[in-house]
Amino acid sequence: VDAGIGTVLEVLRDAGLYDDALIVVTSDHGESFLDHKVWIGHGLFLTDDEIRIPLVIKLPKNRGAGTRVVELTRLVDVAPTILDTVGVDLPTSFAGASLLPIMGGAGDPEPRVAYGSSSNTGGHYVRTLERKYITAWGRPQEVVEERHLHPTGDPPFLHFIDSGERFFDLDLDPDELINLKDAADRQDELDDFRRRATDASLVPVDTPPDDTPLALDLEEIERLRALGYLQE
Repeated sequence: VDAGIGTVLEVLRDAGLYDDALIVVTSDHGESFLDHKVWIGHGLFLTDDEIRIPLVIKLPKNRGAGTRVVELTRLVDVAPTILDTVGVDLPTSFAGASLLPIMGGAGDPEPRVAYGSSSNTGGHYVRTLERKYITAWGRPQEVVEERHLHPTGDPPFLHFIDSGERFFDLDLDPDELINLKDAADRQDELDDFRRRATDASLVPVDTPPDDTPLALDLEEIERLRALGYLQE
């Protein structure tokens, strides 16, 4: 990936386009490498190892070069940032907000909150800069294990899976190892996150996986296998 990005930047420089270019490098998801002793992959547990991703933005004329933003940023903010940079009004349908103000050091007038879900488990999360709440799975655990975890396969999951509610203090526990959902002094805060997660206007629509068989030719099958989406 580093080499591929370097090739793009080299082409832009050779063409005289780099200085005026707006360049955004990001990703669609993270990856768990047994961070919670469970699974090598993504799409299930909604912990930061699976959902926290890089976001690198180069503004035209290198404005703000070297700035590191400490505030919470979200994928829904990327498109608004691009439009704001090129001077295009933001559609009212967009849920995110431009990152240019906080990239310029202005700070957020109201701290951002990130929402997401896993269609594989039916779980949702609400994340602020300091806290993370993950709902219980909306699908039976045995169904998820059979479909996604392959307990007799390679690699197997390594310990009991907690498919219930989870609540983490990211300041004290950035690796999300201590579940505070039963902590007596956290119940008011937890109830607030529960309300946010059940707000129908904020929680993403969760649609069950489509089990309809797809007709794929051999080339498509090999491409998917090379990407790791198919197993023997």
